[in-house]
Amino acid sequence: MSVINLHNYQSPFIKPNNKPQTEELLEKFRQLLLMKKPESCAQLITAEDYRLLRLGKDLQAPGHSR
Repeated sequence: MSVINLHNYQSPFIKPNNKPQTEELLEKFRQLLLMKKPESCAQLITAEDYRLLRLGKDLQAPGHSR
């Protein structure tokens, strides 16, 4: 399954009352993937993963400043 058709995915982590917000976020993410180069999206996701995991406090995606 790809992110492009993720709307029908049922996750145990997404509560039914959060479905509208989840759908909105998925649509924004889908549009981002369609507008940007895959490498650009991968860099943003990797930077966010590092931030969330606190593996690199100062890691930034290229072209993004704090």
